[in-house]
Amino acid sequence: MLHIMMEENPQSPHRVIRSNNLSTCRGTRVRLSPTLRGEAGEAAWQKAVTHPDALVTIDLFCGAGGLSYGFQEAGFVNALGIDSDADACETHAANLLSKTLCRDIQTIEDPQALIAELGIPRVDVVIGGPPCQGFSLVGRGKVLSLSKEIQDRIARQNYLYREFVRFVKALKPLFFVMENVPHLSAFADGVIAQAIAQDFDALGYNIYHELPDATHYGVPQTRRRLFIIGTRIGWVYREPRKTHGEARPVRTLADAIADLPRYRRLHWKKNSPTSLPYASMAMVQGNTQS
Repeated sequence: MLHIMMEENPQSPHRVIRSNNLSTCRGTRVRLSPTLRGEAGEAAWQKAVTHPDALVTIDLFCGAGGLSYGFQEAGFVNALGIDSDADACETHAANLLSKTLCRDIQTIEDPQALIAELGIPRVDVVIGGPPCQGFSLVGRGKVLSLSKEIQDRIARQNYLYREFVRFVKALKPLFFVMENVPHLSAFADGVIAQAIAQDFDALGYNIYHELPDATHYGVPQTRRRLFIIGTRIGWVYREPRKTHGEARPVRTLADAIADLPRYRRLHWKKNSPTSLPYASMAMVQGNTQS
């Protein structure tokens, strides 16, 4: 018998199941195949990056490829993504016609040599979001509860933006876009933000700062992000036109997921191969059986 702690929510007829003693089992891991594979994939990538009208990007600290995907949707050609997380790199490679390099960026001594080795003819735009855990206000208490060793590692990550600057210096793209959490601009009394601005100014880039809210662009979430945009071809940047909040209402969570089917009852069995990654806050109706 599997005992589950139940808590009644006075605001809802639903019951909340908390997994104080709810065991979970990991199923067979899904492996993702890269989009760029075989001769056909290589030929398609080569054709894209060598097109005379292409704006070729590389994504540093690419993660699973969210920023790369946005640039792809905007018409850019993603030539390369670099990240040290193997699972994130696998997702990036599966969703984008892009080369993906799973490697600690600090070990890449010569960015120009790497680009030449990979067959990338030029880099027009460098994009990326250096690690932001140390700058974020979200989860600050959790970070402080970690061991000093882990806290020190997170603190060192605050300076990985220098790798971004190093790649921009070496590759001299027309533009760059660096994304991070809003608090970066005020972190350590603004010292980090000032250093970033000075570094890029020394490289001859005109710098723009934007703090857009994803709500204004059709995302059903209040999510602000700091974007530092640099260009070495003049003051040509314009803020993207807002699509929601003025001419049309912002999207709500219901707009995004209300069409999903509702589960009337969930059943759990001990030693089940079914993975329950969100069981700690599963909302169910009716009786829960063991």
